[in-house]
Amino acid sequence: MIRQIAVHATILVSTSMTLLVVAAFLLGLLVITGKAHAFEEDSVVQLKRTQMCPGCDLSAAQLAEANLHHTYLSKANLRKAELSGANLINANLCEADLRGADLSESWLLGARLTKADLSATNLREANLSGAHLVEADLRNSDLRGANLQGANLAGADLSGADLTDADLTGAILSGAILNGTKLEGARLRRTYLVSTELNFANLRQADLERAQLAQADLTGALLDGAVLLSADLSGARVTQAQLASVSLGGLTPRPNSPASTQLAEAD
Repeated sequence: MIRQIAVHATILVSTSMTLLVVAAFLLGLLVITGKAHAFEEDSVVQLKRTQMCPGCDLSAAQLAEANLHHTYLSKANLRKAELSGANLINANLCEADLRGADLSESWLLGARLTKADLSATNLREANLSGAHLVEADLRNSDLRGANLQGANLAGADLSGADLTDADLTGAILSGAILNGTKLEGARLRRTYLVSTELNFANLRQADLERAQLAQADLTGALLDGAVLLSADLSGARVTQAQLASVSLGGLTPRPNSPASTQLAEAD
């Protein structure tokens, strides 16, 4: 009998110790989570108070429609941040991490986003006119209806991005990668696309009047119904490109170049 009581007591003590360990572990998690949340709040407060928060952790921060013009956010972590409708005019976001962030209908006129990571970011109907996006990562981003007039996207990677109905009038995209990019109905008048990769890009109904496409690679691109009036396709590659109903008046390909031959056949 005494032995049975001792065994039961040992089990009770062991169970109690286990429960204490579990409770201590859960408490530790709560403390850590609380600290992480508090740190984010401190960063938001600092940003709004000083307009500066370089390198800050603002991941998943709620900043919708916030007034953040001229802010300094270089190398900040804004991954999955809510920034829809935010005012980021002339903000410095160089090398910032904006992966998966919501920047739809935001104002980014003149913003500096050099080498920023904007992959899989929602930029639908955002105003990026005059923005600096040199070597930015915009792979698989949503830029439908976005305003990119005069933006500098030299060397940027827009592979798989959706720029349907976007306005890229006068933008610089030299050396950029737009393989598989959707540009249907996009405005690309006077856009600088020299040495740009546009392999299998969708350019149906796109307006490329006076666009500079010298040395561009349009292999497999869909150009049905596109406007190429007075466009420069000197040395461009259009192998396997679909060119039905393309408007070619005033086209200036290099004489005897593959682009000249194939486009002439398509006219």
